[in-house]
Amino acid sequence: MKHVHTFLSFINESHLPFDIEKKLRLEGVTFELDEERTEEDSDNRLDYVQIFVGDDRSRGVEWVIKTGLGSGFYYIEIQENEEVVWSGKYPKTQRAHFDQDCINSLGFIPEI
Repeated sequence: MKHVHTFLSFINESHLPFDIEKKLRLEGVTFELDEERTEEDSDNRLDYVQIFVGDDRSRGVEWVIKTGLGSGFYYIEIQENEEVVWSGKYPKTQRAHFDQDCINSLGFIPEI
């Protein structure tokens, strides 16, 4: 028998905790690709990396979001003032979950 989704899983496919989403999206933090940090990143787990930076000036917080593609998985890491507050690893079969978490955190889907 096929897995039947609950209403909650049907509405929200993301893994990102709502408190982080609230801090990022509802506070109006906008992200831009940081090409310098992307080039300097030496994460051996990932074949392709993009790093995005956004500032929450009202709270004085710098947010850094690393997105990447490894062999067989997608990856998101969220840092608040250089401290990792959340990370998620998604098998390639869960691309929709990765995309949803990118939209909820970055506000868009990166070109991976």
